[in-house]
Amino acid sequence: MKGKNGADEYSVRLGNAIRVMRAQTGLSQEMFACSNGINRTYMTDIELGRRNITIGMGQRIADGLGMTLVQLLSMADAMEVADGI
Repeated sequence: MKGKNGADEYSVRLGNAIRVMRAQTGLSQEMFACSNGINRTYMTDIELGRRNITIGMGQRIADGLGMTLVQLLSMADAMEVADGI
């Protein structure tokens, strides 16, 4: 399902999960992206649900968050998305 800004609902859920877990690491988006070899603007798009990432990128992010990809995807599954994503 697409929201107002064209973002896929699951991509928004995944982005929210990534943002929550990144915040728990204490790293800014820029520091997290830099330390994991990800362009900062690309990281912004991921967290906003504007990007449909590959499994490889998901694994890189999960590794940076100190969790498995399965844990990250499970967390995204449990996230609720606000109306009008």
